[in-house]
Amino acid sequence: DIVQNGTATSVTWNIINSGDDTNYTLQATVITNAGTVVPSIAIDSTTSGSFKNYASASTDNSVDYQLTFDVTINQKGGQSDPATTLPVEFTVVFSEAINAASFTTADITQNGTASVDTWNIINSGDDTTFTIQVTATTADGTIVPSIAAGENDADGIELQGGSIQLNGGTMIGNVTSGAARLVLSGTIDPMTNVLVDTSQLPPNQVTGVTTAPTTSNTELGVSWIIPANNGTPITHYSVQYREQGTSTWLNKSPNPTSNSTTITGLTAGITYEIRVAASNGVLGPYSAISTAEIFDVMSLNPIAWLDATDVNGDGSTPANGTKVATWVDLTGVAQDATEANVALQPVYEHNAQNGLPAVRFDNLDRGLSGGFTRSTGTDLTIIIVGQYDNGYSDKCMLEFQGPGNARAFFIDRRYAGNTLYSPALTKGSFRMWTITNSGTYSTVTEDGTTQMYAGNNDFNTDFTGAGTYYLGDDATGGNRMYGYIGEILIFDNALSAQDI
Repeated sequence: DIVQNGTATSVTWNIINSGDDTNYTLQATVITNAGTVVPSIAIDSTTSGSFKNYASASTDNSVDYQLTFDVTINQKGGQSDPATTLPVEFTVVFSEAINAASFTTADITQNGTASVDTWNIINSGDDTTFTIQVTATTADGTIVPSIAAGENDADGIELQGGSIQLNGGTMIGNVTSGAARLVLSGTIDPMTNVLVDTSQLPPNQVTGVTTAPTTSNTELGVSWIIPANNGTPITHYSVQYREQGTSTWLNKSPNPTSNSTTITGLTAGITYEIRVAASNGVLGPYSAISTAEIFDVMSLNPIAWLDATDVNGDGSTPANGTKVATWVDLTGVAQDATEANVALQPVYEHNAQNGLPAVRFDNLDRGLSGGFTRSTGTDLTIIIVGQYDNGYSDKCMLEFQGPGNARAFFIDRRYAGNTLYSPALTKGSFRMWTITNSGTYSTVTEDGTTQMYAGNNDFNTDFTGAGTYYLGDDATGGNRMYGYIGEILIFDNALSAQDI
């Protein structure tokens, strides 16, 4: 009975009776092609007893319906950043196929600092995915294209919720690798008493993005090296992440103001891609993409875990130079490492390594110690991040003791009595050492690749039950360390290479 008199086509109607057989709601539930929706009811369509209706009389029965969809813009795969040659390319993806003729270069807005002269649009052929290219520029800077929300084209399509990916692409040169220049001499008249904006430079590209697990299997710790700010202090960082294989970046909110953060709400077993950019009011280029799989460290059953990024165990950060009386164990299994004597307490230092904190030991007699319990008692895996200072030898970073003569220690010069490391351990910079102990045989590996030792133990390391661990010294107090400890993980079993 319903007649569509407007320009919208393929309309599906639904009728809802209010219950009095007099008032009804008429719904258009599906509209394939946009346009005006103007319903009417023809004469003699319905009956009431022996009576039939007149043709509908209407004063407000027209609605202009527009199809809406989303659009995203990202750097095209393989696009270098910073870029030194043209074209610079981005991928545009519409959530629905569009009238490709309606998408023109006039729809693209440049939000960056580069002067873009010419855009080019290439349709992939499906009217959904396009490549937009910058083919000519007259000044270097960032290239940040966008398509505004609500962009109305000739065919009536309205773009709703258009999003911008701030990729921070930097044009270093036009055709050559030299800096692009904008020459104004001879184009404008001489000027006096003019305040010139010299254009603030963004920070350099972020490097050294690293990831680390937390005590939660839905979180990931991220840190990075602080880049040069190029004259203006860095105010915050943009941290973006996405599941590997997807195209849309998600933003960590709020923006972190230091060079580390924790991304929450992730899914265990999923691999994520992460990138970071610094801002001093102008967003710098994003870092290279880092990948990390979310996994649960606690599922590997560590018996002690000390991490200087969470020395208090509650996410709080002590002031730089604070004496550390207690270093909280994150497993909840071991006792915290403590020292009551202030003179023997190590110092908490900000920005000790890669912008991250660490605990500083300087010739302290058993500076921190605690207890832990072993149930397996025959195999061990110990992972340590720290630094031995140059100029000192036979210094101990960690020792633990069990009942009787059971003991194990990590000293900078030797393993298993007087067997020297070959090659020698690296001093003067932070390293990660992995120590595996299976029965009477052990290995020591630096930074995951260089094996420093593989051979028999000099001491019995096997025991079950309660033991004591010492940081920055051995149990005798005679091998006092000069250097830093950033993190220690101890497992009462031999982890597989995949676990490590």
